[in-house]
Amino acid sequence: MNGCLGATTQQRRSHHSRLSQLDGAGASGSDYYSYVASFSPAAAAASRLGLLRQRLIARIGDLTLRQVHICVVGLLLSACAFVCLPALLGYLLHSSAGEAAESHSNGWWLGRLLANLIGYGSVLLPLGGVVQLARVWDYESRGPRRSQQGCAVGCLAWLIRLLSVGAEPQSDLEAELGKAAAERKPEPAAQQQPHSRQWYASLAACALGLQAAYLTWGVLQERMVTADYGHGERFRDSQFLVFANRLLSGLLAVVALRLISRTPHRAPAFEYTWSSLSNVLSSWCQYEALLYVSFPTQVLAKACKIIPVMLMGKLVSRKSYRWDEYATAALISAGTSTFLLASESDEHATSAAATTLSGAALLAGYMAFDAFTSTWQSVLFTRHGVTTLQMMAGTSVLSCVLTVAAQLEQGSLPAAVAFACRHPQFLMHLGLLSVCSTIGQLVIFQTIARFGSVTFIIIMTVRQAFAILLSCLIYQHRVPPLGYLGVAVVFLALFLRIYLGQRMRQQPRTGRPSG
Repeated sequence: MNGCLGATTQQRRSHHSRLSQLDGAGASGSDYYSYVASFSPAAAAASRLGLLRQRLIARIGDLTLRQVHICVVGLLLSACAFVCLPALLGYLLHSSAGEAAESHSNGWWLGRLLANLIGYGSVLLPLGGVVQLARVWDYESRGPRRSQQGCAVGCLAWLIRLLSVGAEPQSDLEAELGKAAAERKPEPAAQQQPHSRQWYASLAACALGLQAAYLTWGVLQERMVTADYGHGERFRDSQFLVFANRLLSGLLAVVALRLISRTPHRAPAFEYTWSSLSNVLSSWCQYEALLYVSFPTQVLAKACKIIPVMLMGKLVSRKSYRWDEYATAALISAGTSTFLLASESDEHATSAAATTLSGAALLAGYMAFDAFTSTWQSVLFTRHGVTTLQMMAGTSVLSCVLTVAAQLEQGSLPAAVAFACRHPQFLMHLGLLSVCSTIGQLVIFQTIARFGSVTFIIIMTVRQAFAILLSCLIYQHRVPPLGYLGVAVVFLALFLRIYLGQRMRQQPRTGRPSG
């Protein structure tokens, strides 16, 4: 069809007539694609690919259950080979794991990022192959149930279903609970109990919990990435920090699901890979950025996440925004620029331009990946009705798989563990960092569910201001008066944005000026 776009009207009519004749005569796929391929080289290539795809789908559909299981096992073994073989070669080429990890950590951040992406791909590609094979073969209806097979085959069938269609209910009760969870609508914040002493006490507990968890997490994050742990040794493996955080939160979420939640898991596990991948990349960029910019700069850059979100909403989703949203975004941009220019002229005047560019690129990557994570998680909440614990468990467990695979390929996991064993203080900081991150996630869920997103945003905005103040006091970041003015402008704009947004929600919607 595309090959005749530049043809005359008569030629197009003849083309459509010939296609109708082929369809009416029940022509084979080869005849159909051969006719389409006669128009242009591009159409010929597309027709060959389409014909190959049809043949491949037909071949997969003719496979037996045993052959499907053999293909799945082969894909899983190939993933293990992709992960383990580079690690083995690294040990053979280096006299120790420390040398392999040191050669990796001393490289440019872009090289480390590329190595990480190769490690993630070595897991995601085989798993994606398993999912596509199961869906094309229609494993959901043609495959066996776990209870109908032995231990090995039953576990393999459970894994295939978990990745491609979601876990099957183990009883009729679980099936009914799953339907009820999918149909149940969340209660709005307005239906919660009225303000009382208990309500205010709960709000204070959530606010203090968020402040304590994330302020401690921020201080530890900067300490672990930028400071020495004795004999001039610094920890450079951001991937290991991400793994430690996700490991504890994943274990806690899985245990809570087994002990508390009775809602069966209904989302295909492979769909968590996109939020897991973006979550790992955003966390990695966040840790790596501290090697190039100060922690206050990183906090203010997070506040600027509103600006790219608005731009993408305007260009991609065709969303409209009020004049006050544009005004507060401009104020945030002006305040951040003032802080950065004042800090650079006062403290980083001798720093290389490449360092500034690297820090900006990593912060931009953090904001982009973090925005995608929340967007994709919203899609999963809407499409499959997953709970917050299921989201936390699925994202954290797959994040652990991705980070471990990348570390094994690069040979950095044994070196990171050895560093932790040599420095007990680092091990203590790592455990506390993971605990703070996990507790913070749980308090976030509780705060949003009980008090709404506006209250949560206000608490976290206050936390960002305290985080900058603590970082400057503890790590002696020198900020000139003009820099403090920039910080004040940013937080004034954030609070103004929250206030005006809440005020607009309370007013009757008679019309909305858009841009």
